[in-house]
Amino acid sequence: THAQPLLGAASSAPQETYLNIPRLLGAIERSNATHVHPGYGFLSESASFATALERSGVTFVGPPVAALEAMGDKSSSKRITE
Repeated sequence: THAQPLLGAASSAPQETYLNIPRLLGAIERSNATHVHPGYGFLSESASFATALERSGVTFVGPPVAALEAMGDKSSSKRITE
């Protein structure tokens, strides 16, 4: 992938590569990215990833953190949809 050189050596463990938020933030910083689209999957639903991006001054291209947090909590999600 395009991000692989920025992330370093490939690993078979997702928590060591694309789910490792500090490592991702380092790659984002090295790339001088100002916006990040998380794609589909775990990071697209991660309020902690979106929050980390916002704290580092990078725009998360996806739902607002509050929406991610609400949808991650089943009781909040149910209240929102009612």
